[in-house]
Amino acid sequence: MEKKKLLKRAIIREELIAITGNLFEAVLLNQLIYWTQRVKDYEQFQHEETKRIQSQNENNETPLFGWIYKKADELREETMLCCNENTIRKHLKELINKGYLNQRNNSKFKWDRTYQYRLNAKKLIEDLNTLQYHLEEFEILSPNSKIEIRNDENNGTIPKNTSESTTISTSITKLEKKKSDEYERVEGLFLKLSKRNQLTKNDQKAIKRILKKGYELEQILTWIRECFEKYQPINGNEGIWAFNYIAKFIEQKGENYNENNEPIINRGRSHGNFKHLQHGRSEKDNGRWLGDTECDF
Repeated sequence: MEKKKLLKRAIIREELIAITGNLFEAVLLNQLIYWTQRVKDYEQFQHEETKRIQSQNENNETPLFGWIYKKADELREETMLCCNENTIRKHLKELINKGYLNQRNNSKFKWDRTYQYRLNAKKLIEDLNTLQYHLEEFEILSPNSKIEIRNDENNGTIPKNTSESTTISTSITKLEKKKSDEYERVEGLFLKLSKRNQLTKNDQKAIKRILKKGYELEQILTWIRECFEKYQPINGNEGIWAFNYIAKFIEQKGENYNENNEPIINRGRSHGNFKHLQHGRSEKDNGRWLGDTECDF
C-alpha cells in the first residue's frame, strides 16, 4: 500500500505578526518554534530559559541548548514562502536583530558553514506579554506559571527520576498593569477610528512615545478623537493611516499644557495650531505622508 505524502503547513499567527510587524518573519518564527519543540535537548532548553526568565540581570552568555540546524533553502521549502534564499536570510537576520533568534556556527565542525538558530523564548514571552498576547507552546515558561525542572548537578544531564519544582514568580506591578491598560485603550481607539485591523511597528513606537509624555490618558484619547475630527483629506480616499500623524498632533497640543496637565493661557500662539499637518502632510515633505506609513509586513 502506497504511503500517503504528508502535506506541508505554513501558519500565520496574529501574535507573531504583532511583535515582528512582518508576514515573512512571523511565518519563519512560527516554523522555528515548531522545530524547537522537536529538538533532542528541548527539556534542557526549557530549563535554560527558565533560569534566564528568573534572573534579574541580562545574561549575554551563548545559550547551550535548543539549537536548530536549518538551511535557508530548507526553511523556504517548508514554509512555501515565495522568495529566494537570500530573502529568507534577510528575514532571519531581522529576527536576530530584534532579539528573537540567536545565531552561531556549528560548534563541533568548523568546516560546516550552515548557521544554527535558537529561539530567545525569554524575549518572545516578554514582548508578547507587553501586547497582551502569549505563546501556547511556551506557556509553561510564562510569568506566574510553574515548571518542573529535572537537573543533575554532577554532569549537567537531565535524569528521569530526580526532579525539583521551581516556581517562576514574576509579578506584574500596578504601574506596569496601568501602562499596559493605557496602551491597550490608545491602540483600540486608533484602530477603531482608522478602521484598521492591527498596528505596524512604527505605530507601536509612536504610541509608547506619547504615553511616556505623561499626559492624562483621557486627555490623550480626547486629542486622538479631535485629530480625526479635524482631519481634512484632499480626496475621499485618504484617511489617517499612521499613528505618528496623531502623535505629532498630540505633541503640538501638549506644548500648551504644563507639567500638571493644566492648559497654559496666553502663550502668544493660537492653541491647537496644527496648520503644517493639515491633510496628513507637512509643508516640507512635498506631499508625502508624515512619519513612516509604509505597511511593515
